[in-house]
Amino acid sequence: MAERINHPVEVLQRGIRILEVLAEHPQGVTLSSLAAETGLPKSSVHRLLATWEQLRYVVRLGGGIYQLGLAALELTRKVSGRNHLTQLTQSQLRRLQSQTGESVYLALYRNGRVILVDAVESSHPLRVVVDLGERCFLHASAQGLCVAAWLEPDRLRELLQQQGTPRLTPKTDTDPATLKRRLLEVRERGYAINFEQTVEGSICLGAPLFAGREGAVLGSVGLSIPTPRASPERVTKCVELLTNAARELTELMADLVPEPDAVPRPDFRQAMPGDHAQRVRRRQRTQ
Repeated sequence: MAERINHPVEVLQRGIRILEVLAEHPQGVTLSSLAAETGLPKSSVHRLLATWEQLRYVVRLGGGIYQLGLAALELTRKVSGRNHLTQLTQSQLRRLQSQTGESVYLALYRNGRVILVDAVESSHPLRVVVDLGERCFLHASAQGLCVAAWLEPDRLRELLQQQGTPRLTPKTDTDPATLKRRLLEVRERGYAINFEQTVEGSICLGAPLFAGREGAVLGSVGLSIPTPRASPERVTKCVELLTNAARELTELMADLVPEPDAVPRPDFRQAMPGDHAQRVRRRQRTQ
């Protein structure tokens, strides 16, 4: 009896996982890639895709490529206008974008992944364009580092083994010792900084968001500065504005439930702006 009760839940979990992976690949993905990313047998993935296709949540293109279908897109549009989280955070994101002039975004940690869920883009002709639903790599992106710094070490190693540590640009750090040092810096400073490690020509900043005063990490808020505008003084000012916004968002998101593998944290420290500017100058000279 217990197996019959649990089986529909397991099927639902697998089906939703397939939709999540498809959402991370807007250009489409093959059956083999879906099976590899979900860890499910190809036969199971094929059956679930057939069901989603009948319901219009998945569409099959030429060459065996699968994408999210119209029903999924319609559901997204219906939810986006009323989403409680978006209503909570949009005004703060818009204010941060106005203060910095740069593209800002919100990422949440769910099911072992850090996903971009909301954004306000810069109006500058030269700007970083944000794709909602995109995955932020734990080892390289400022958003991913903000979350990785607050995971149990064993859990983080497991996720890095599953997701890999690809070299996204020539400047991406993939050395485990370097990653360990960077995560310690995130915990000490209360923010992460990424010098062209995920997008060439862009410096990315991230600050963690927590569930309540003594809570665990929920995700991060971030912004991207094209390198021609990224003077040390400007980066320092953006860090100050970003960490202030993170504290405000943490208060707004206090009632949200974090993932069970996120670690409760002490009060994070605010970096001294002068010290930060010196660090930025030293780092930029070495790039």
